[in-house]
Amino acid sequence: IYDLGWFSSVDFRLTGKEGARSLLIEPKEKSWGPDYLRFGFNLSDDFAGGGTYNLLAGMMMTEMNRYGGEWRNEIQIGNTRRLRTEFYQPVVPSGRVFIAPYLEGSRAQFDVYEGENQIARYKESRISAGLETGFQWEPFSRVKAGIRRDTIDAGPVVGAVSLPRYSDTRVLFTADYLYDRLDNARFPRSGLRMELGLDMAR
Repeated sequence: IYDLGWFSSVDFRLTGKEGARSLLIEPKEKSWGPDYLRFGFNLSDDFAGGGTYNLLAGMMMTEMNRYGGEWRNEIQIGNTRRLRTEFYQPVVPSGRVFIAPYLEGSRAQFDVYEGENQIARYKESRISAGLETGFQWEPFSRVKAGIRRDTIDAGPVVGAVSLPRYSDTRVLFTADYLYDRLDNARFPRSGLRMELGLDMAR
């Protein structure tokens, strides 16, 4: 019950007389939530005139139904602009089996090189829509699979006018396995985390 993440603590005690005992579980609700905001920032520089920055804001709404549905949203601005929304829905009371439809849009720039010489800078726009399903294999493992459709459009913003544009739509089948035994998700001091992913496209 504590691992659901909804309570700050869970206590229990036995009640009743010998032969007619009952287990009384006493969860204490968190003093914060059930909705959460988070913010992030990253900055990188190659000390050769190239630098990037991104600002991130996220909102997660939890406990949206009796099975613990969560609506997760992220927005990012900077060198990469991105907007993502996802609805994570357990489909059994234990929460071990889930489905997660999502929609994401992004716009980013990347440099194109010929040897060591930069010849162009491209801007890429991408819209992705997908559906994932999975289950908790054990307390520390998760397996999921899904299908995703990407629509991509890119073209040069710096470089010769003869450089090509490209547009593509592709369908991908995805699979992912996660094993996580870190003692703390934010500041781990011990443990192991491993993730294996596979994308297969036409």
